[in-house]
Amino acid sequence: MACCVATGCSNRSNRKDLSFYRFPKDLERRTLWISAVNRGEWEPTEYSRLCSQHFISGEKSNDPQSPDYVPSLFGSDKTQKSSKQRAAKRIERSAMKLKKRDQKDRLTAASVLLGLAMAAAPADVTDQQNTEQSDQDILNDLLPDLQTDVQEEITDPADVQEEDELEEISDEEPETITELPPPEAHLQMNVKDQREGTDDHNYFISSATCDKGTQCNKEPLYRHLLRTDMLCRLYTGLSLSAFHQLTRNLLPFNAQIFELDPIDQLLMTLMKLKLNLLLEDLAERFGVCPSGVSRIVSHWIDLMEICMKSYIPWLSKETIAGTMPQFFKSHYPGTTCIVDISEIKLKKPRRLDCWGDSFVRYDDEDTVKFMVAFAPCGLIMFISGAYGGKCSDTFIASDSGFLRYLQPLDEVMVERNFMISDALNEKGVKLVIPACSKGLTRFNKDSAQKTSVYNVTIHMERVICRLKYYRILSESMPSSLTSKTDQILRICAALCNIRGENLHEELE
Repeated sequence: MACCVATGCSNRSNRKDLSFYRFPKDLERRTLWISAVNRGEWEPTEYSRLCSQHFISGEKSNDPQSPDYVPSLFGSDKTQKSSKQRAAKRIERSAMKLKKRDQKDRLTAASVLLGLAMAAAPADVTDQQNTEQSDQDILNDLLPDLQTDVQEEITDPADVQEEDELEEISDEEPETITELPPPEAHLQMNVKDQREGTDDHNYFISSATCDKGTQCNKEPLYRHLLRTDMLCRLYTGLSLSAFHQLTRNLLPFNAQIFELDPIDQLLMTLMKLKLNLLLEDLAERFGVCPSGVSRIVSHWIDLMEICMKSYIPWLSKETIAGTMPQFFKSHYPGTTCIVDISEIKLKKPRRLDCWGDSFVRYDDEDTVKFMVAFAPCGLIMFISGAYGGKCSDTFIASDSGFLRYLQPLDEVMVERNFMISDALNEKGVKLVIPACSKGLTRFNKDSAQKTSVYNVTIHMERVICRLKYYRILSESMPSSLTSKTDQILRICAALCNIRGENLHEELE
């Protein structure tokens, strides 16, 4: 017996009034469904089913333009379905209005053209009668189509409120639909009258119109904030071109479950990561409630983490050698990656039993640790999840899966002694540990090598600084996002790689 996989839904396949659907095989649509279900890193199997209660119309649709192309009804809010149904009906009514206006434009354009032709024709009675008859035939051909469209719009099976709205629309301009001017009137029209008659239908010249419930006068915030490349870097950490490219890559996988513009939703999430703004601050900027900001940021963190995994690749040896800076080529041509451990501050959790997991005595703060490995060129190739502040570096290196990426004859450089030499030796990997040359009275070959490695630590620190360029990692992470620390780490690492800065560049 199949069960619905949505969180909080207990529907089973023994209910005859419901339908149960498999997750699509199409990768893009499947990703949208998984994002809509919003169950973290959960992946559906061939036995996973989603019931029809999570679709607005009660069944899925294969039309990409339909609201039911992706499930959107989740949670215990009973008003959610009715609000989404009203939104879907508003979209349908808007399309009907546009179709009606198009028909009106065609009719008006035909009338004007016929009027111009009649005004320029010779005043021959026979020709005039023939022309009038031709005009009347053309107008009669156009009239049934318009009347049919209006009749379908009025008799659409909707609720009473929708019928009232459609009747108001039909009553606003009855003359342009049901009454046509006699053909003789065109003979008395001059060019000025014709131009005035078309002004109302020239939507490129006249001011923008607004239909209640279907359009919004508020311009998306990203058009105001991201006016220049400098402002884009300030709010998102990315260049303007990189932001647009990221938008094009992510939007196809986004299920539109929030009313806010999708690009504004992405901008809000990037501003939270880059500047670590308060929820109330973001709510004021974007015109939504703080709880709405929290839901949007949480949704986009899940989506970005899924879609941006490929932005953190483990490079091949050929690629590492081809992009290696000259300094490494001269001193350490066999370097595969540089590894470091860093920490993130956390706001103290409310539950007392969680304090011991993250408390670091020497820091007297709540922190978690993570490990990062990057190529000599500065590209981040691996980043672990977050571990409690009491976890040893050796445990993090082995538990995070980092060792699986290493191959025999690889060379790993670390800033300090991780005490993992035994594990690396078993895999045939060489460990290089930099050391400070201060206090050495003599320089031999080994000490000179250690001195050069020590100089590399400057560049190693720059990579960590670029990662903490996103203040969500350098400042105290809010407790509301603590559960998504692993995802935030991977997203920030991917964003650092998108920025495309190499190891030798100064931090902005």
